[in-house]
Amino acid sequence: MPSTFYIALSDEATTTRLFTFPNDGHADQSLQETIEHYMNDSMRREGLAKWHISANITADRCTVAIRLDDQEDIAARIARRYQAFFANGKKGLQAADALRASGNWDQAWTFLLPLGVPLAFARAIEIMDFPPRSLLTKQDYLDSRTTRRWREVLALNGVPDEERARYSCILDIVPVASPARDGEKLRQAGIYDGPFDSYAIPLLELLSGATCNVIAANHPSFFYYAVCSNTGPDAEKRNLATGLAVKRPDIVVAAWHAEMGRNPGADPSVALKMSAQKWKDKDEELLDLVKMQAGLASAELWASTDVSLAAVMRFMPAAAELEELDRQFYYTGNVRSPEEQAVSGSPKADGVSLSTMELFVPTDQELEELERQFYGSTSGHPTKAVD
Repeated sequence: MPSTFYIALSDEATTTRLFTFPNDGHADQSLQETIEHYMNDSMRREGLAKWHISANITADRCTVAIRLDDQEDIAARIARRYQAFFANGKKGLQAADALRASGNWDQAWTFLLPLGVPLAFARAIEIMDFPPRSLLTKQDYLDSRTTRRWREVLALNGVPDEERARYSCILDIVPVASPARDGEKLRQAGIYDGPFDSYAIPLLELLSGATCNVIAANHPSFFYYAVCSNTGPDAEKRNLATGLAVKRPDIVVAAWHAEMGRNPGADPSVALKMSAQKWKDKDEELLDLVKMQAGLASAELWASTDVSLAAVMRFMPAAAELEELDRQFYYTGNVRSPEEQAVSGSPKADGVSLSTMELFVPTDQELEELERQFYGSTSGHPTKAVD
């Protein structure tokens, strides 16, 4: 039986800020249209059968009416989850205001909630650090190169197209949309030192519940850095080898991500072992994937896609080389976005922080211990498998 419920947002001034209105490049869109756009995205990604969204705007009160043809318990869950989400978003606004008042806010930054993602029936949460500002122009929180790359590896692990958004409920711990290369600038502003904890922790609790299984993975932009990190003789083979070294742990984490999303009650340790076994001795397939995904970032860097696995294996980086590459990726300020790499072909990294699980950058000792736990032994595997 159809049911209609209402999400109370706030007054018009606050609602304008909750939806970052007007979005970059969409000055012709009304506040009502912007709200309805994102809410329709969310409902579609929840996997609902049929719905209708209607936003009502007045100076004192803005609401969203959602009419569903689904069961009453489904409607009730959506109502609770989205009401709590926007209430928590106001805490994010307060934290952003405090950061502005401190003098550490950059004029290129703007407040941005994870609008349009599935909040009620997501199968997995991807914890990241900050959203790239380009998402506002696209008006799609799940439309970034790194998110698309991760969804491709989820597809290789059996997640169907119509379900992929439910495996990609993104939670950026800092709701500050910034140019992709501003990762280091954000860090220096102290943005990861707690000013948004009052927003991020309750949101994580809202989305994940009392307990959840967590896995850490490479920063997804690290792959782009790796496949552009070598110049000079044999650069193509060396870049493919470095990309393969990064891809090996990435694909295992994606397999775990997919399996735990399908079966959240499964033993996470068993699922991890099964995931590693699934992709054991599949370097030929992974190399093809590296070539394809590297081409998304910098197609002009590749003279040929005919480089064989045998040729690449001669240049597999040593553990120390990967460790140094990881250090450069995180601690150099001269970083580029994948979009900038595609234009310039420069072998730099991007600062897009769409990571599977990256709350902070651990020390080398923590990385080594995590890797030991991940593999059981570091023998024969690249370091920095977990970060």
